[in-house]
Amino acid sequence: MATNIGYKYENEDSIDSNLKCAICNEPFIDHVVTECQHLFCSQCSNLWMKPDQLTCPICRKTIFRHGLKPITMISFISILNQVFGKCILCNQSHIQRGNFQDHIDKICPNKITIGTASTDDCLWMGFREELQAHLNTCRSSRRQIKERTIKNQENDIETISTCQPIFKQGTFTDNITFTFVNPALRHVSDQEITMAVYELIINDQCTNLNLFGHYISPENFSIIASALSNNTSLKILELGQCNVNDSAVQFLASNISTHNYLECLELYDNWITDIGVEYLVNMLQLNQLLSQLKLAYNKISNQGVSMLIKVIVNHNSKLKYLNLEGNKLIDNSCIYSIFYLIKNNRALLKLNMENCNLSWYIKVLIIFYRKIFSLTNLEILL
Repeated sequence: MATNIGYKYENEDSIDSNLKCAICNEPFIDHVVTECQHLFCSQCSNLWMKPDQLTCPICRKTIFRHGLKPITMISFISILNQVFGKCILCNQSHIQRGNFQDHIDKICPNKITIGTASTDDCLWMGFREELQAHLNTCRSSRRQIKERTIKNQENDIETISTCQPIFKQGTFTDNITFTFVNPALRHVSDQEITMAVYELIINDQCTNLNLFGHYISPENFSIIASALSNNTSLKILELGQCNVNDSAVQFLASNISTHNYLECLELYDNWITDIGVEYLVNMLQLNQLLSQLKLAYNKISNQGVSMLIKVIVNHNSKLKYLNLEGNKLIDNSCIYSIFYLIKNNRALLKLNMENCNLSWYIKVLIIFYRKIFSLTNLEILL
């Protein structure tokens, strides 16, 4: 399904069917035409055209990716841009699709605004409609860490130097160099980390980022996620023990669905349930670059396993490693999903299900089934 993040169409049933993609049944986005002269969204055609399915969804004639051509007819694009939609941030309706980005960039009162838009010193962030009131009183002077005194748990006084950077770099396992929060800054705030991460990403200053153990609120995750939508450098993002819940996953997934360079997303030991998994599944239908998804020690159940395996088998050919270790809600009932993966897997190379709630008998059955039916080199850790 092609993405129209940020708005939804009004009166969809009344929209001319000639303006709708036959795959997602929504108005075309980045539309292409096949050799048999049928039109589809570019993303929808990419999802449709799997190695064993190279036929037109409408007439079933054989088609090829190299035969898809973008539509550049100005009159047709103009008609599409006149379709009305509603902003999901502020609920303003009757916005023409061609004007929607302008609405978000200049008008929408509920768009998150960063204080640095008006001053290089301000750490403030909030809704656009609150910005002017903030500017009237803003006297902040931006520092990476403000010099201040903080009483620690032993009631001692500690001064944090203004010269200490928020981030440092170091080499971890596999000789990968990571950017991580300076451990000397024990009192760095959620907001300071968020703003520093935002700047790292949008300025293409970081390829591997590790925020392990630092609490980040869902609201601040929305700020970080907004930077990811235009990411061109970050390849590994590790968010272990960062208080990631389903709302935060929604922000992240919607912004890394397409056109993203991220290759590994680590969400170890958080609060992600099957609801969060559903957001990740929608992302995996579109994202064709992410190769590692690590969801160890969350609150994922058999339903989440089923959703992930179905999208891996049917829609995603790039994911190589899925880690579900330590999700105690995954029990013996997941065996049929595992069997389905073993028989139909195309690309996944490694599935980690260690320390889940599987009996020894079920583990034996999975190992036996894999030896008999697996058509790939899928490794399953139990």
